[in-house]
Amino acid sequence: MTSVLHSLIQNFIIGGSIIASISYLGTYFDPLIGAIWWSFPISLLPTLFFMKKHGKNDKYIARFTVSTTYALVLLVLSTAVLSVFIKNNKRVIHCGCQFLKPVGYG
Repeated sequence: MTSVLHSLIQNFIIGGSIIASISYLGTYFDPLIGAIWWSFPISLLPTLFFMKKHGKNDKYIARFTVSTTYALVLLVLSTAVLSVFIKNNKRVIHCGCQFLKPVGYG
C-alpha cells in the first residue's frame, strides 16, 4: 500500500469517525451536545498531525491554520442560512434517505 493511499485511508477513517460522533450525539442525546462537539476544532487536530507527520514545516502549518479561521466566516454564514431555511420550510420532504433523518427529512 502506498504512503499516500495509507494516509488517505487514515484520514477517511478519522474524519468519518468524527462526523459519525457528531451525528450520533446530536441525534440521540441533545442537539446542543452535538453542536458543542462540532464547534470544537477536533477535525483540525488530525489534519495538523498528518501535516507534521509528513514533514510540513511549522510555517506551512501555521499558514494553513490561519486560512481555516477565514473559512469559519463562511461556515457561520452558511450555517445561519441553512438554519433559517430549515426553520421556515413548510414542506414535508420524505426521500427515504437514511442520512437525512437527523435533520428531519427521511
